[in-house]
Amino acid sequence: MSSNLITGYPRSYGSTDFFIEDLGTAAFYGLEFIDTAEDLIIPNQNISCRPNVLIRGITMVIDYTNCGVGRDRDYIDATFTGMTSGYGFTFSNAFYDDAVNRYSANLSASCTLNNYADYKIVANSTTIGSTTETNYYPSRNFETVPQISTLAGLTSGATANELINYTTSRSTSFVSNNFVVGDYVDFSTTNNNGRFVIKGVTVDGWGRELITFSGTPITTPEDLRGLRVVVDHKRKVFLSTSNPYNVNDIVVHNVDVKEVGGKNYFSIDGTIQSDLVLTRGVMYIFVENNYPDATLTFSTTADGTHQGGSSYATVGMYTLLDTSLNRRLYFFVPNNNNPQQLYYYDPTTSGMGAGIKVAGSYAYGSAPTLAAGTATTTSTLGTSTY
Repeated sequence: MSSNLITGYPRSYGSTDFFIEDLGTAAFYGLEFIDTAEDLIIPNQNISCRPNVLIRGITMVIDYTNCGVGRDRDYIDATFTGMTSGYGFTFSNAFYDDAVNRYSANLSASCTLNNYADYKIVANSTTIGSTTETNYYPSRNFETVPQISTLAGLTSGATANELINYTTSRSTSFVSNNFVVGDYVDFSTTNNNGRFVIKGVTVDGWGRELITFSGTPITTPEDLRGLRVVVDHKRKVFLSTSNPYNVNDIVVHNVDVKEVGGKNYFSIDGTIQSDLVLTRGVMYIFVENNYPDATLTFSTTADGTHQGGSSYATVGMYTLLDTSLNRRLYFFVPNNNNPQQLYYYDPTTSGMGAGIKVAGSYAYGSAPTLAAGTATTTSTLGTSTY
């Protein structure tokens, strides 16, 4: 990335002056603009979850309800939500072995869809491998992981204003090049020509960077993988020091608890065990909807105290307790005091959380001032009630 240059001029933004800082250019080789959620799904991808299977005659129920892997659930949902009844798919590599009851089966089959809902696939098998008299096959006894493939297109019904980056090195990474929430990215490709404002940066289970944009322009589908794309990188810098962070950059995450297979997991904005990327200098508000049954806690150790670590709190972290709705608001302004790698977990139940990457640079100045009726903290994590 080229060296930083300051260009532009002070401009009035309400009562705050700012200038546009030119952060140079960056080159990428794995960009793909998308406009629907199913574009995030890799067709016929490898599944890591084992389903429960029920067979009656030629009817098979393939149930992935207990699958706790988000990308597998997304793939199953996108594959079968838009599939019409009677369309074909293949259920393969389904070798089953129950050593206790001494029976085995090969449930690999060519199937046609009957119906689908809530991660449960009901299908008719046109051909199936050898089976025994048992017609119920719990997931724990599959010695291999069954796979599903089809020629049908993927359908989720959800729109997206997003960019996928298949990183090939640190130099082709948005995170490594310090692109953060609120930054401007200027593209000049065939289908996407203009200035986009970064709303979020995350890394999915495949290691791909997902860059979401706010407002307009809206991304137009365009696959640029294998092509060199150079982008301009700019950032709004505020001259006023009355606020310790840019109050225009506030990101809200809803934190819930979902039960999968009898075990509880944290869900961030609907995604189980979501890996997060936080930008220094941005205020993040985590709305803990299951508090106090589950308590969002940070650590520098994966799974925190369950793996010998400790809870983590420093300047820029504080909470507010909403007693009327039994929920807690966790405010976090990442800054230069924070390490690049954090984790979130629940101190009572192990294995609920995931990882957090912290990017960017920001020197925390002072505690934020809250609205009337609330209280503030000035250093490490504290709790206020309203």
